[in-house]
Amino acid sequence: MIGVDRETDVAVLKIAEKGLHPLRFGDSEALRQGAALVAFGSPFGLENSVTMGVISSPARQIRPDQPMIYVQTDAAINPGNSGGPLVDVNGSLIGLNTFIVSSSGVNAGVGFAAPSNIVRNVYEQIRKNGRVRRGQIGVQAQTLSPELARLLKVGHDSGVIVGTLPQGARRKPQVSRSKTWY
Repeated sequence: MIGVDRETDVAVLKIAEKGLHPLRFGDSEALRQGAALVAFGSPFGLENSVTMGVISSPARQIRPDQPMIYVQTDAAINPGNSGGPLVDVNGSLIGLNTFIVSSSGVNAGVGFAAPSNIVRNVYEQIRKNGRVRRGQIGVQAQTLSPELARLLKVGHDSGVIVGTLPQGARRKPQVSRSKTWY
């Protein structure tokens, strides 16, 4: 094992085998809702399983205060699929299967994968440094939901707000072009 990043649930392993052909990375920023894909894995220990589905959302944030963004799919992802590739119709890796949301513990059509661009960045950092470094600016950001925008009386209902500022930072709303920043 070269390294692990728990935040993205990605591990980089060195395999001594020769002649292996890795999947090429796709661009998760280019994903579109409704695009066809396949999910590979070993659900419930059943090896070499593949399911087909579509992208339900190319960029889904699970909780407003969580920075990680996921690709949401309706392809069946069950326990044992975690770590398996999510692949587009061109055979490119667009994500790594990560988890499902389900009241029963089995697939309900709401599966999530770490996007390929994040996976590529994590892979490259672990390969080069043995670990992942994330930039920090001392603020806590939160997704601006329509409900929160209404409560704050902000003129738009999407974007990001800063929930916590470092001591001594400005506390007045700051306007940047057509957006209000708090």
